[in-house]
Amino acid sequence: MRSKELKIAIKAARAAGRITSKYFKKELTISHKEKKEIVTNVDKESEKKIIHIIQKSFPSHSIWSEERPELKQKSDYRWVIDPVDGTLNYAHKLPFYSISIGLEYKKKPVVAVIYVPALNLLFHAEKGKGAFLNNKPIHVTKTSQDLLYFVSTNVFCNVALMKLLRTDLINRALHIRSLGSAALEFGLVASGKANAAFEYGIKPGDIAAGILLVKEAGGKVVNINGKPATSRDKNIIATNSLSHLKQFKVIKKK
Repeated sequence: MRSKELKIAIKAARAAGRITSKYFKKELTISHKEKKEIVTNVDKESEKKIIHIIQKSFPSHSIWSEERPELKQKSDYRWVIDPVDGTLNYAHKLPFYSISIGLEYKKKPVVAVIYVPALNLLFHAEKGKGAFLNNKPIHVTKTSQDLLYFVSTNVFCNVALMKLLRTDLINRALHIRSLGSAALEFGLVASGKANAAFEYGIKPGDIAAGILLVKEAGGKVVNINGKPATSRDKNIIATNSLSHLKQFKVIKKK
């Protein structure tokens, strides 16, 4: 049986998805943020809708969201939101964007929803209840062969890191891809479509939901010190637990 928190997260994600779908082929209002990042009017409208739905049911909960200051409350619960993860893709009319909503209790993830409207993919998970894609159970791949890795686009902006990773990661995996949406990449690891996803220089909204999703699918998510990752980590990797983690020895040299 789904908790009220999960039901509200799904409701909010679908409502935001209707907004992103409505504007997907229309001209957007684009503003520039730090580090070549952009934000659109749709990011803000999606965010507003998600927060409204959450606050209506859980007015005492804290909320961290990508496009506004954190709403801090005296609560052990904190929602972590990215209203459009993959804004650059969205702005260029590419379908590889997602809506990520995670809920933490005492800094531990308990609910995760990742919705990919353009591809009709709805991932969800609750702590201790498994992971699902469109209501069907999903699991990480069981192969130990490093066939496919996702690497965050931020990695390609760091020449030094790319050189360090070249022999250890790129030569190890058969294929390397970067979709531009960490939440979507984590969803694909959780559903067995890829062995691992390395996310570098990320924000809480990118990974809060994905961390729980991968864990509930039987995978492992760690930071560069090899410890269990949290939404407060900047550099993390999600794997099927069987893929090699040697690349972190290289990253830590940086």
